[in-house]
Amino acid sequence: MSREKLRGAMTGVNGPGGEQKIGWSGTFLAAISLKRHPMKQEQTMAELKTASAESTAARVKADIAADDLSAQVTALREDLSRLTESVRALGQGAKSVVTDEASLMTERLRDKVREEPLMALAVTAGVAYLFGLLSRR
Repeated sequence: MSREKLRGAMTGVNGPGGEQKIGWSGTFLAAISLKRHPMKQEQTMAELKTASAESTAARVKADIAADDLSAQVTALREDLSRLTESVRALGQGAKSVVTDEASLMTERLRDKVREEPLMALAVTAGVAYLFGLLSRR
C-alpha cells in the first residue's frame, strides 16, 4: 500500500512534517511519523518511554492509595468495635443504676405502706376507682 493510501486510510490530525497523530489515552499521545525520520522515531520512542514511566508511577500511586484506604478502613472497624464495647458498657452501667434505683424506690414504698397502712389502702382504692371509670368509656 502506498503512503498516500495509508494517509487516506488513517484518521487523525496531520502534524508538521507529515506526522499522523493517532490514539488518545488520557495524557498519552502516540505519534507515528509516516516519513521515517530517525529523529522523529527517537522522539516518539522517548515520548512512549516517558508515558510508560508516568503510567507506572500512576499505578504505583494508585496501589499505595488503595493500601492506605484499606488500612484506614481497618482502623475504622477497630474504632467502631471499641465504640460498640463502650456503648455496651455504658448500657450495662445504666441498667444497673436503674435497677438499683427501682429497688430503692420499692423498699421505700414498702416501708411507707407498713408505717401507714390505711393511707396506702385509701390511695390504692382511689387509683382503682379512677381506672374503673376510665375503662368504662
